Amino acid sequence: MERFRIDFAMNQGHEMIIDRESGIYRSELDDIELHMLQNERIPYLLPMDWFELDTKVTFRYKLSGMKMLLHRLQQHPLTMEQYYTLILGVADALYECKHYMLRPEGCLLDEQFIFVGEKLHDIRLAYLPIKASGGTQSMGAGDLLSLIVRFTSYIEQIDGDGLKRVLHHLTGKKWPLEELRSTLLDLIGEAPRKQSSSAHQTKQMQQEQKADVTEKYAWTGHQPRIAYPEEPIPQPPKPLAGEEDVSTFISGLLGETRHQQASSLEYTDMPAYIGEEKPDAKKKWILAAALFIVIACTWRFVYLEAATRQSLLLSSGITLLMIAVFILVWLKGANPNDTSAERACEQDLLEQTPGMFQGMAHLYAQGEDNQSASHKPSAGVFEGWIDPSAAPLHVVAANPVSRIGEPTVLLSREQKQEHDMKPVIWLQRSWEGEQTKLELTVECFKIGRIGEKVDYADCANGISRLHLEIESSEGEHKAKDLGSRNGSLLNGQTMIPYKSYKLSIGDLIHLAGEQGPAYELKSS
Repeated sequence: MERFRIDFAMNQGHEMIIDRESGIYRSELDDIELHMLQNERIPYLLPMDWFELDTKVTFRYKLSGMKMLLHRLQQHPLTMEQYYTLILGVADALYECKHYMLRPEGCLLDEQFIFVGEKLHDIRLAYLPIKASGGTQSMGAGDLLSLIVRFTSYIEQIDGDGLKRVLHHLTGKKWPLEELRSTLLDLIGEAPRKQSSSAHQTKQMQQEQKADVTEKYAWTGHQPRIAYPEEPIPQPPKPLAGEEDVSTFISGLLGETRHQQASSLEYTDMPAYIGEEKPDAKKKWILAAALFIVIACTWRFVYLEAATRQSLLLSSGITLLMIAVFILVWLKGANPNDTSAERACEQDLLEQTPGMFQGMAHLYAQGEDNQSASHKPSAGVFEGWIDPSAAPLHVVAANPVSRIGEPTVLLSREQKQEHDMKPVIWLQRSWEGEQTKLELTVECFKIGRIGEKVDYADCANGISRLHLEIESSEGEHKAKDLGSRNGSLLNGQTMIPYKSYKLSIGDLIHLAGEQGPAYELKSS
């Protein structure tokens, strides 16, 4: 995709501005498409206006009531049904272009140029009426293939069989929109049936597992406690007859990993060695060899058969996805005793004993095995405790404490002066008389009300799920309102959604109005 510049403004409502660094000249535009976009309201396309200055053209797109797709995807992981629905919306938008004498190549297929309404299928694309060139025509559905592959990174649990059916249509040079839409409609209809079948199988498996464990440990006189997963356990799809299904192999790996986590048991008053199994190193190397063979077959029968850009992207996407899954399975198998049940016990222990560091949970658990329930642990175990009242200012998002201390580095006098002169930038949150120090430990620091998807969860009224973003790059800091419902104020001025504002030390940002929490950029 050609690189374009993007900006946002508040003229006659919220608008997105698109141009090019070298400029978009009037001679590059298609007069028929430009006339059609100005006089017709085309479904699935953002309403567009343009103005010309010194033969250079700038396009403006109205965004009222729309939200950037990129930030929508960052809030919640996608299910396969939502993934199919999202692709169907994009395919419908591209398919609708031909009814208005527009080309699918004119749509900007990138997450930052795509906007959605209240529903995920309510897609709005930005269209640029630039004349078609030979390179643009030859690309075909390459941009659509890239977009579909990038969407897979937001899926919670990938269905390899369905993903293969979708990618199968995008190996040619034309736009297979009709075939793709038909396949997506079939997959959306099958998704609820698969989910219902998976839930039924999960329930039956839990009942059988509970009966087997109860019978196995009946002689101990203790009732085992079983930790079941909250989500349904997906069953690995069956391989296709007569051929090796790469996507099904990926799905099988994911299903096996989730199944191993769900089958882990936690027993009360039982020895730690009962029910444990040693990791099978041989199985890992067999899995690695199988991965290598499948990747080699992918490049041999997909890319080398037709050395095109589409087949290259498809082979690269499948290879990266399989390597990521293999690393995940390898790391999961490296510590089989670290089950979800044990992590739940450690979390409960930390909640009951405030102030204790995360790394001391195992030490405390070992001490409990040697002491009675009524006996308090020795003071030596809790040398790492801290007094919350000792610090007047709450500090969050701090860097993690390393378990193994690095040796001290002797600095020269010049290095010491340079180190002392380098300022530390942080945010101070003030609300209802309470102040909190927020350390900017990541390059893209997000503030919102969903704890697992943001770097700081703000519980004040009026805060959106993803409200504000602080971007740090090369010593500069920029703030961006992520399309929040109640808006943000920078030094008393309303921030335009999605527009980046350069910050200076002392700048004050209010979320959800002047009465909302205030964030001040500070240096120390």
